[in-house]
Amino acid sequence: MGLRTSHLELFNCAAASIGLATKDNDKFKYKKFKFAELGSQNIKGPLKEKLGYAVSRDFFNSVGIECTSFDITGKQGSEQVDLGTELKKYWGQFDIVANFATSEHVYNEYNCFKNIHEFCRSGGAMVHAIPRKNSWPGHCYHYYDHDFFKNLSLTNGYQILILKEMKKNYDI
Repeated sequence: MGLRTSHLELFNCAAASIGLATKDNDKFKYKKFKFAELGSQNIKGPLKEKLGYAVSRDFFNSVGIECTSFDITGKQGSEQVDLGTELKKYWGQFDIVANFATSEHVYNEYNCFKNIHEFCRSGGAMVHAIPRKNSWPGHCYHYYDHDFFKNLSLTNGYQILILKEMKKNYDI
């Protein structure tokens, strides 16, 4: 798990698309909002040095975003939960929900995506950066492709802002 520059760019795109962030002189400024992060994410690569934080929740909280991390381990201040079970007490609480390399490790994929959907307030945004099909053999339970997200979107009435493959990090 880990937050990378490409993941933060997707997060910023989502936040800007729903009016929670603006870009000023190449830096994003955020309104106060609630953010759910699947997995307790470490910050990886050059982004760690640039932001000055090792844990993504700490960075998001430092810029005024109320970040709640959900992780089965409970590490780094995360809520210790199984995302494969219905977590109704958190439903409808978040403006943005991010799935940075987590859902593929949850055995009950249906409930995981149901939680993502239900965590998000109406008018909110969901961000996914997860392994694509035919990448990282044996890494996880689930892999994804464009059709998965197109069908998820169509079924739930979502609008897709960005759908692309990240060749270097094997994300979609």
